[in-house]
Amino acid sequence: MKKTVLLLLLFALLAAVPGFGQTKGNKKIIVAGTVVDINKNPVADAIIIVDGKSSDVYSDQNGLFKVKVKPDAEVIEAVSEKGCSGKTKIDGKSDVTITLDPSEVSNAKYIPKRTREGSKGRQNNPNEVNPQENRYASYSSVYEILKGIPGVQVAGTSITIRGATSINSSTEPLLIVNGSQVLSLYDISPKDVKRITVLKGAETAIYGAKGANGVIVIELIGPGK
Repeated sequence: MKKTVLLLLLFALLAAVPGFGQTKGNKKIIVAGTVVDINKNPVADAIIIVDGKSSDVYSDQNGLFKVKVKPDAEVIEAVSEKGCSGKTKIDGKSDVTITLDPSEVSNAKYIPKRTREGSKGRQNNPNEVNPQENRYASYSSVYEILKGIPGVQVAGTSITIRGATSINSSTEPLLIVNGSQVLSLYDISPKDVKRITVLKGAETAIYGAKGANGVIVIELIGPGK
């Protein structure tokens, strides 16, 4: 009888110990945030680092990012292409703002030395973007992506390409999706787009007069890709 009582007391004590019999959850959580400079302007292409480890996530053209972190993650950091850095404690928050300080230069060795494929592409052809890059993960429409391409002005669903030579009253560019002309890009999800290329000037010659206002060529991701 005494042994039974002792065993019951032992189990009661163990049950009272925090975490006994429980496995700490390892399911990652999502932290969303914004990277800004000291003037509160959004900073694009800043790499996001969590507890000293690169996440391979970059801020988009609006400074926005989303990154998966472990439940016990403590510090989230952003480092710009110029090396300026800023960090903040997570403290269980799901939304953070990271301010980059030009006087703070990260000495982290965890930043990839290679230039990302997407960045190379933009440097070689600033009029071409790959919506599959992490920087565009938070974008909900193709029009949002077009706003970040040099020389492209977007107001709602109206597009104007600077440098295009119009021969009529319209300023709308020719829209080509997978080789076919369309009238709107509204129903196209960025997740389905492989590449967006903006053409103007002599590059539009193959489209004749229709391309006088410039051409936006969109290539969609094929089945199974």
